[in-house]
Amino acid sequence: MSVESAIDPRLSSAGSGWVDQVFGWVPKRLRNLGVIAALVFIAWVLFAANGRWTLVGQQVVAGLNTGSIAALAGLGLVVAYRATGVFNFAFAGIATISAFVMYELTFYHSVPRVIAMAIVVLGVGPLMGALMDLVVFRSLERRSAGTAEKLVANLGVLILLLGIGAVVYGEQSYQPNPIFSQSQAFQIGSGNGAVPVSWAVVGDVLVIVAAASILIAVFRYTPLGRQVRAVVDRRGLAELCVVNANRISMLSWAIGASFAALAGTLDAPQLGLQNGLFAIQILQTISVAVIARLRNIGAAIAAGLGLGVVQSLTSILHSPHYPSWLTWLPHVRDDIQVQIPILALLAFLLIYRTLDEAGTAGTGGLVTAAFGRNTRRSPAASFWGGLVILVGLVVIPLVLHGSNLQTAGEVVAFAVTFLSIVAVTGYSGHISLATSAFAGLGGYVTERLIQGRLPIPVGTAVGHVPVIVAMLIGGLLMVPVGIVIGYSALRRKGLILGLVTLAFAVIVNAFVFQSQSWFKNNNTSGVARPHFFGLSLQSDRRFLYFELVILALVLLLVRNLRSGVLGRILGAMRDSEKGAVSVGISLRRYKLLIFGASSFIAAIGGSLIAQQQGTLNLQPSGPLSPLAGLYWFGAVVVFGLSYRTSAIAAATLFVAFDVLVGKDQASLIIIGIIALFIGYLPGGLIGSLLRWFRGDSTDEASPMQRSLVAYALVQQRVESAPPVGDGLEPSAFAERLLTGSRR
Repeated sequence: MSVESAIDPRLSSAGSGWVDQVFGWVPKRLRNLGVIAALVFIAWVLFAANGRWTLVGQQVVAGLNTGSIAALAGLGLVVAYRATGVFNFAFAGIATISAFVMYELTFYHSVPRVIAMAIVVLGVGPLMGALMDLVVFRSLERRSAGTAEKLVANLGVLILLLGIGAVVYGEQSYQPNPIFSQSQAFQIGSGNGAVPVSWAVVGDVLVIVAAASILIAVFRYTPLGRQVRAVVDRRGLAELCVVNANRISMLSWAIGASFAALAGTLDAPQLGLQNGLFAIQILQTISVAVIARLRNIGAAIAAGLGLGVVQSLTSILHSPHYPSWLTWLPHVRDDIQVQIPILALLAFLLIYRTLDEAGTAGTGGLVTAAFGRNTRRSPAASFWGGLVILVGLVVIPLVLHGSNLQTAGEVVAFAVTFLSIVAVTGYSGHISLATSAFAGLGGYVTERLIQGRLPIPVGTAVGHVPVIVAMLIGGLLMVPVGIVIGYSALRRKGLILGLVTLAFAVIVNAFVFQSQSWFKNNNTSGVARPHFFGLSLQSDRRFLYFELVILALVLLLVRNLRSGVLGRILGAMRDSEKGAVSVGISLRRYKLLIFGASSFIAAIGGSLIAQQQGTLNLQPSGPLSPLAGLYWFGAVVVFGLSYRTSAIAAATLFVAFDVLVGKDQASLIIIGIIALFIGYLPGGLIGSLLRWFRGDSTDEASPMQRSLVAYALVQQRVESAPPVGDGLEPSAFAERLLTGSRR
C-alpha cells in the first residue's frame, strides 16, 4: 500500500505499478515534464556553482530546514481537507496566534521552550481546531452547505484570529527565540569542503519525519484510521455503522490545527513575527498542499522539502560563477527567490483544473442568495425614495467637520472598491480574492500619470495627466488584466479559482508593489486631488462630493449589470453553469465581461483611496495588501454579496468602527464573528433582515432543501404511479384494463 493510501485507499489499485502508486497524484502527461524541469534546474545550479560544492551543500541543508516547516503546514492542510472536505484558510491565523502565545509564554513568563511548545502544539492549537468544528463547521456539515459557504466561514475564522492579533499585539514586529539551538550538530565531509549541520536543521527534519510517521501509523494501523477513512468515503454510511462522525471531524480539525501551531512556532524565529505579514508568509505554504492535490501526505512532505531546497539553491543563481562558455545564462533576482512558493502555487493551480474533490464548488448556496420584494415598487415610491437618498447625500457632507469628513471620504472610497466584489462574486458567483491587487494597480497608474511618468518600470517621463483622466486610464488598463484573470475562470470555479486570484494578488504585491524597479526606494509621491473646470477639489468636503458622484455612477453601472437580460444571464451562470450552457448562454463571453467590469471598478476605487489618503500606501501590511483583500471579501460577504448596499455598509463598518473605538483593525473582530455564523444568515445581514421584516424568500434553496424537494417529487411520482401486482394475480388496475380491453 502506498503512502497516499494511508489517507485515501481509493488512490491505490491492485494492478498499478510502483510509479503509479507513488506519483499517482501527478497527471501522467506532466510526469516527464517535471523530470525534465528538475534536471534542467539541477544542471543550471551546478553550472552556476562552478565547483563551489560546499556552498551547494550548505544551501541544500538550509533548504531542508525551511522546507520541513512548510511540509508541516502542508500536512495539516491535507489531513484536515481529506477528513472534513474544507480547505483550512484559517491555518495562517492559527499559526499566527500560536506563535504569539509561544512568544508570550517564553518571553514574558519565562516558561521553558519545550514546555511552552507542548502547551501551544498540544493544547492551544487543537483547542482552536476543535472549537472551529464545534461552533462553525458542524452546523454547516449538518445541512450540507456548499463549498462557498464553508470557504466564507473559514475566512471568517482567519479574519477573527488576525483581528485579535492586531488588537492585542498591533502591527509591531517581534523576534522570538529559536526553538532549537543554532550550534553545529555535526558536519558532512571534512576539511574545507565540510558542510556544517545545525541542531535547528536536525530538529526540524526529525519533527517532520516523526509527525508523518505517526500520521501514517495512525491512519493505517488503528481503528481510528479506519473510521476516518470511512467518514471520508461515505459519512452517512459511516454513521449508520455506529461511527461517531462528529468526533472524527473534531479530531481531524484538532490535528490540522496542531500542525498549523507547530509550523507557526517553528517558522516565527526565522521569519520574524508581525501579525499581518507573518500570516501572508504562512499562507504561501498553501502551495505545498496544492502540489499534493489536497490528498497525498507523502506528496505534501516531498513538495515542502523540495520547495525549500529549490528556494535555497536559487540563491546561488544571484551571483553565479558561470564557465566562460555559459556567461549568457541569466542571473536570478532576489524577489524571485523569495516568491518561489507562490509562483509554484500559481503554476500548479493553472495545471490542475480542479481541487474540489470533496464538496460542491459550483454554487454559492445561501452566501449569494438574494431576497426580493414579493410586489413591485410603485414609481412614486421609487421617486420619493431616490429623492430622500439624494437629499441625504447633499446634506451629510454639510454637517460633517474635521476628521469626520476624512472618515466619510474613506468610507465612500472603500465602498466603490467593494462594489467590484458585489459584481464579480455576488452577481456571477465567482470567488475572486484579487480585488486589492486591482485597486493597488489602479492607484499606481493614477499616481504615475499624475506625476508625469508612464506606469512601467523604466518610468519614462511624459506630460502630467489630469487626475480624472488618469483615473479613467487606470481603470481601463485594468480591464484587459481582469479579462486575463477571467480566463482562469473559464474551466475553474470555487476553491481553485479563489486560490488562483489570491496567488495573483500576492504576485502583484511582490513583483510590482514591493519591487525597486517599479518604485524608487519603495515610495511614491503624493497623490493629488482633481481640479474640475477650474474648481479645486483639494478640501475634504469638496472631494467628498466628488467621491459621492463617482459612487453614484458606479452604483448605476453595477445596477445595469444586475438588471435586464444581462442580469438574468449572470444569475443563471451563478446558479448553474451547466443549466446556462444548456439554454445557449456563452459562458466565456459573460465570464470575461464580469471580470473586466469588476477590475475597472476596483481600479477606480483604488485611485479614490489613494487620493483620499494623499499617498499610495503599498506596504506589505498596508491597506492594499493581499491580506486586506481577504478582509474586504469577508466584510462584503457578512452584509450580503448580492446587494449593492452591502458595499456601503461593509465600508462603513470596515473604516468607521476602527475610528470609533480608536483601534486599528478592530472591525476585523466584528467581521470575523459574523462570518462564523454566515450559514445562519442567508444572503448576509441585509438578506436576513429583508427575510425577517418583509417575509421574502430566497432565490436559491440550500442543498439539503433541494434534496428534500427532489425526494418529495419522487415520492409523489411513486404514489401516483399505477399499482403493481404481486406477480401471481392481476392487480385491480390491471383487472380494469383487461376488462376494458374485453369490451
